[in-house]
Amino acid sequence: MIRALYLANVSCITGGCKRAYEVSKRIKSYGVEYIPATILIEAKEKIRITDLNEQYIIAKKLDLYRFSVPHIQTVINEVVKLASNEGADIIISAHELPTYILTAYLASRKLKMPWSTTLQLPPKNLKTLLGKVFYVNLFKNTTIMSVSYSIAEELWLINYKLRNNVYVFKTPIGVDPEVYKTFPAKEEYDAIYFSRLIKEKGLFDIPLVWRKVVKHMPNARLAIAGPGSTHSLHLFKHLVKTFGLQKNVSYLGFLPKEKLYSILKASKVMIYPSYLDSFSIVVLEALAAGVPVVAYNIPAIKWVYHSTKAVQKVEVGNVGLMADKVLELLENEQLRTDLSIEARKFTSRFTWDNVAAEEAYVVRKLINRGFAQPQVHS
Repeated sequence: MIRALYLANVSCITGGCKRAYEVSKRIKSYGVEYIPATILIEAKEKIRITDLNEQYIIAKKLDLYRFSVPHIQTVINEVVKLASNEGADIIISAHELPTYILTAYLASRKLKMPWSTTLQLPPKNLKTLLGKVFYVNLFKNTTIMSVSYSIAEELWLINYKLRNNVYVFKTPIGVDPEVYKTFPAKEEYDAIYFSRLIKEKGLFDIPLVWRKVVKHMPNARLAIAGPGSTHSLHLFKHLVKTFGLQKNVSYLGFLPKEKLYSILKASKVMIYPSYLDSFSIVVLEALAAGVPVVAYNIPAIKWVYHSTKAVQKVEVGNVGLMADKVLELLENEQLRTDLSIEARKFTSRFTWDNVAAEEAYVVRKLINRGFAQPQVHS
């Protein structure tokens, strides 16, 4: 059994954290055991307790988002101690934050063992001069794992030689089985948007899109679900009120997954005007529920969902074209039915067991230095 110290937050609510949790829970069945360890600034940052017995490393004064070598030494020492005590064979960072990546690399150097990182998004500071030098020098010594070609593409743009150091997962994320088990809610919606409620996920484009939809379908109803800051929600609700959409838009809050999936299945279309993603687990969940998606054609959506018409792609930032696509779907029941069948077929291979099995394969190759170049595959 290979043991890996896994620098990952398995307790938060983002798609990356969900992936880390689901993989950690299953990967032992495929010959690799992950020992999750989370770097926290304060102990109170713990969001929820999981069944994985994760370890916590408290690192006061450390900026997780910047290069912070003077304050990182304590964290590195704790990681080295933990890896030694747990009998780890490899150290893996499951986050694109510089602190996680640098800690995994330097701790592995001290212990003279392999290291890697799984990138959920392009690394922070990647396009700065310091970032280019930093990441090229770190990544050239290992094979890094990526959940999307869009991330690999950005790495190749800064240094084409990194093409031989990137493994892009064929099955990067899985569908929560609860999506299939849940029954549709009794209350129906014409469309749904669910995500972290932030600007980068297109939150403030939603009222602009829905205003045009309502102009053609006055009774059209949109459900909004997900966690958001007080400021973001205030601004969003102000836009809804400004456009006179209070009767057409319902904010349902941060819902338990069973409730969320039941409302998703009771919706005809998902709107997803996100500007930032690596794979988008919410799009995959919508497709698994048989709900077609209208999304901006950002690199992640273009790379991952290029083979399915169930994700209707529009020009980034073009709220008018997005509204037109939504109206086309709402007014054509047969088209929605056809896309719903295609959506379920597309998602059939995306199981968390397949994700864990593939990641275990990569880890074994890293331990055995068994990768043949190039690593990137389709």
